[in-house]
Amino acid sequence: MAGHAVTRASDELVLRWLSLRTDAQLDCNVIGERFGVSQERVRVATNRVRDADLDESGEDYEAVKAQYWPHVARAKKRGDGPRRGRVSR
Repeated sequence: MAGHAVTRASDELVLRWLSLRTDAQLDCNVIGERFGVSQERVRVATNRVRDADLDESGEDYEAVKAQYWPHVARAKKRGDGPRRGRVSR
């Protein structure tokens, strides 16, 4: 994250956001509200993790993306989006 010192705590925070996006299937806006940051910060940070994984793995972009955001592909097929519910830390 540009302009932010990378610490173990910040790494853990981004991993938590990533888990909430993938496992809990929550929207970046909901995660951002809960943690007091912008939805853009959540989206950019978690996408950077995915992109770094992609760069190092050498796998196909769509295959890696599907592993990170499987609910997005399913939602698009159904015509709905990510859940916008509340989450606890």
